[in-house]
Amino acid sequence: MKYLITTLLFSIYWLTGCSSEENKTLKNQPIQNYSTEEEKVFNETFLKIIGTDLYFKISEHHLNKIHLMEEKRASEKEIREYYDKYKKEDLATLIVFTRDGFLDKYTSHNSAKSLHPTYLSYVHDALEQNDFIQINDSTSHILKTLSQPLEISSFNLTQKGRYELVRENDKEKVKGGYKTFGSFNASRIYIDNEKKKAAFFYERDCMEGTKCSSGTLVLLKKDNNQWYITKQISIYQT
Repeated sequence: MKYLITTLLFSIYWLTGCSSEENKTLKNQPIQNYSTEEEKVFNETFLKIIGTDLYFKISEHHLNKIHLMEEKRASEKEIREYYDKYKKEDLATLIVFTRDGFLDKYTSHNSAKSLHPTYLSYVHDALEQNDFIQINDSTSHILKTLSQPLEISSFNLTQKGRYELVRENDKEKVKGGYKTFGSFNASRIYIDNEKKKAAFFYERDCMEGTKCSSGTLVLLKKDNNQWYITKQISIYQT
């Protein structure tokens, strides 16, 4: 049951995105210079993807209350409101483990150099259903871009929150006193010629102590020289 609650809570954090405090922080960030538009997209959307709810914690007493709410089939909105009321700031460093390849669907090794064709097919369907692919777009170019892994380790990632990025291969070097979002990887980012819309696919393993993974397609638009997420579409969840 506690595993289900943890998953439910994380889903709520995932759907609600960043807090108002985080949005204020972003507005106060100095103008950044990025070497590529792809780097700009990733920096301006990464914190929104991982969310800032992980910067908070809730006591065992209130967590048990949430367990009861879930057993009584309370709505996600009610659970969310209860959590927001009793959450406390967690000063532990938030660690995001990153990898430069896709999750391998058939082995336990994170070594896949291209997105599995089945998932790529789901991505294609999601792009069409959300009218992302227009007449002037090259479908093959879009899919080719999204099928290639993003080398996150080569990016200059701007620290916009109280988190630390650590390569998955360096996990053993991280000492105690932290909490983790899990492991994260992404595809190359497709950006149209006019630099007005973009898309990428990311995968994550769940937090430590759980066995699950998910893949999500992110659609973005550019407004006033800033990239914004317009939609996140679940491609798979295990």
